[in-house]
Amino acid sequence: MLKKGQVMPRVDEFAFVLLAGLVLMLILTIVWSTPTESAPAVNPTSVSISVQKGASSTFKLNISGTVLTNVTLAASEDIKDWITFDKNNFNVGGYTMVTVTVKAPKIVTEGTKIGQITVSSSSGSKTVSVTVEVTKASTELSTKPIVLGDFSVSYNTGSDVLDSEKNVEVTRGVISGNEIDLFGQLSESKLETVTGGHIKLKVEDTNSAGNLIVLFNNEEVFNSKASAGDIDIEIDASKIKATNTVAISAGSPGLMFWTTTTYKLTSAEFSVDYKGVYSKSMTFSLDQKQIDNFDHFQLNYRVSDYSTPLPEMLINVNGQLVYWKRPPLTFFNDTFEKDVLGNKLVLNEGENTISFSFEENAFYDVSNAVLTVFYLG
Repeated sequence: MLKKGQVMPRVDEFAFVLLAGLVLMLILTIVWSTPTESAPAVNPTSVSISVQKGASSTFKLNISGTVLTNVTLAASEDIKDWITFDKNNFNVGGYTMVTVTVKAPKIVTEGTKIGQITVSSSSGSKTVSVTVEVTKASTELSTKPIVLGDFSVSYNTGSDVLDSEKNVEVTRGVISGNEIDLFGQLSESKLETVTGGHIKLKVEDTNSAGNLIVLFNNEEVFNSKASAGDIDIEIDASKIKATNTVAISAGSPGLMFWTTTTYKLTSAEFSVDYKGVYSKSMTFSLDQKQIDNFDHFQLNYRVSDYSTPLPEMLINVNGQLVYWKRPPLTFFNDTFEKDVLGNKLVLNEGENTISFSFEENAFYDVSNAVLTVFYLG
């Protein structure tokens, strides 16, 4: 409270103006530094396509903007229920490409259908006019044959004796001698899963005048004097081929030239060990038209070799199981349009994969395999 004679302090006008200026600058700084969102730009702004009854077609929309949030797409009018988008409800910083699929119903009147797609974001929206010319459904299917060729499928565990001899003798004198030859052949499917091999000898009697010599595919794997008993020579998997030879012989008696090196064998055998799965995967290409109008696949091939009994074989397309049966033993001719659970096949524009495998012991050799794609138009 002012006393008598006191004067109210005077506000410094300069300070007031300065304060007001600082507040204004602060407000402008906040406004200028806050990014503003503009309505989305969409290209093209109108689309005209032709679609057969029951078929589909696609086109792309380029949605661009510096900052776009909560972008959604929705169809309306005649084609409202015909349209799907490969993405929706997203943000854009630059541009985003959206693939639009238009699928005409099987039962619909032919002619021109009008609709639009509304592209909305937090700051506004744009519309794209869509004209669809519905035409009569094609009654003929087009085909695309894909040659898969010759291949093998297998699942192998355990071991197989490929060749053996019983109660034989190998000898070597100064002038002559006698040796044993074993042979072993493997199919490509088995060869892929071989983990190793063994040459097993049971020596019944010997005079040990010279060495016992064993060659595998012309490479020496044993060369030593041996006594009666069992000999197990391990063979590395990398040395095993589709066709293999084992040569068992006796070495020279050396200075004991008057005698003959002799090894009597109760048995001699060549075996291989298997373990693992040899599945076959192959890629094939489809274009967008073939995917949009896909009807079914047909697979044909001839069986050239197999094991018995055969278990169920699994065929997958892009990871979806389309076949799970015991395959035929002569010719294969089957079709599939969905997976074994009844789901629609997911096909890719460009590269797709078909694979074959077993989950139990088996081998299955295939030749002249052809996968045919059937599609409308």
